[in-house]
Amino acid sequence: MWKRSFDPSLSTSLVMGWTHSFGQTIGQGKVASPGGGRWIRRLQGALSNEALGEFFQLWDEVRDVSLQQMADTIKWKLTADGNFSVASAYDLFFIATEDCSYGDTLWHSRVSSRVRFFMWIALKGRCLTADNLAKRNWPHDAICSLCQRENEDCHHLLVSCDYTAALAQAETLVQH
Repeated sequence: MWKRSFDPSLSTSLVMGWTHSFGQTIGQGKVASPGGGRWIRRLQGALSNEALGEFFQLWDEVRDVSLQQMADTIKWKLTADGNFSVASAYDLFFIATEDCSYGDTLWHSRVSSRVRFFMWIALKGRCLTADNLAKRNWPHDAICSLCQRENEDCHHLLVSCDYTAALAQAETLVQH
């Protein structure tokens, strides 16, 4: 019985391409060739280095699997009995939530929701500053457009930019 988790890093298009070119699944190929690896010989065409790496990863996963002629079963890993429930699927949304030391303070502050959201993005380093625009290959000017001195990133824009510091100081003076 297959007990390993599916590795989503494997390219499904690559695996599907192999299985469709054979007219059978890898499992069917393994059953059809009890010697183990004869189905490998049926791979055709030139594979890229990435495809070969994925193939060897897949091969490591399936080479020691022995298949029996019985019906497949599906088990939901998020419940003790293995049966799917909407409640367990809903709980899946919260598995990836992250604990954040400043989250409660930020989300319960008395500022507008768009300011809270901007601060959340800024604290995560996800503002659309020049460094993050570069990662997306979007047009940008690498130098801070406010101070014209340093490369622009979230930390510079909100902490070390002379222009931002002067603006914050002027705001403080106006409030007093």
